[in-house]
Amino acid sequence: MRVLFSVLALIVLAGLSAQAQKVQGNAQFQSPKDRENQRLQAVMEWAKKTHPTQQQLMYKIYEPILLGCRKDYPKVLQMAQTMDSRADDTQSKGQEKSAAQYRTAARLYEKLAELYSVVVTSFEKKNIPAMKKAFDAIPKLEAKIIDATGKGFKRDWVLPTDFAPPPAPAAKKPAVRVVPKK
Repeated sequence: MRVLFSVLALIVLAGLSAQAQKVQGNAQFQSPKDRENQRLQAVMEWAKKTHPTQQQLMYKIYEPILLGCRKDYPKVLQMAQTMDSRADDTQSKGQEKSAAQYRTAARLYEKLAELYSVVVTSFEKKNIPAMKKAFDAIPKLEAKIIDATGKGFKRDWVLPTDFAPPPAPAAKKPAVRVVPKK
């Protein structure tokens, strides 16, 4: 009887272990938004258990964004420098239009780096409205970079604004009917 129970226990544990590995294996196929949702759920559970200060909770929530901004800041500046050097090369070849496009892209990358810096410094100074304003501006600037270059800067972290639903299309105004005076 004990042997049978031991064998059954081993089968159940092996099945649970395989299931756990399957779930972990699927984590790499999850979207960044799904991973971020899971992380935020874990932070909320942590907060319920530990009752952190507001500053501690804010840091836990925004930590990946802060780390991502710090990590990507030099890369974005490097992209700006690369675009400037390409502009110089194309201008020396007499391709003014291409040079202007590269310069535009360089300025956009510089603005993106500035926004990353604003996120970090705003958080450090506890200026949450300025940080959230930068959160809103980053996707708009990334869209401009894509328009200017054909591809954007790939970040591996998620902004809170990435979870927002796309804006609803503007409602059409009803046609105004002009009635002639009698």
